[in-house]
Amino acid sequence: MKRTATAFTVAALALGSAATIYVATAPEGTPNEIDAVFVHAGGTGERIERGVEIWQNSPSDTVLILSEAESTDQIRRWCDGDDPRILCTPPLPETTLGEAVMLDELAKQLDFDRIAIVTSDY
Repeated sequence: MKRTATAFTVAALALGSAATIYVATAPEGTPNEIDAVFVHAGGTGERIERGVEIWQNSPSDTVLILSEAESTDQIRRWCDGDDPRILCTPPLPETTLGEAVMLDELAKQLDFDRIAIVTSDY
């Protein structure tokens, strides 16, 4: 048992040093020094409202990324425009994991380091 626990600890430390993921509850207000705001699909519209609010109060070169897993009037309102700072793309597959993969690919392609992710807390 002790050997298994030690092996697990070593593996966890190796994994932790290879990839660090930060998860935190966002403070009130708008984060600064971000490259993009990503809004997960779903919810009742509160995600888009909050994501757009963060985006509009961010530096002018910040990109808004909307997941088009669901096509609602609220999504179309932002996605049907011609603002080059707004990216609308459907995840494949249309799941939370699909959204994560899509966001990872976009971040690498566009060289983003800091992304505010908007989702619900339920």
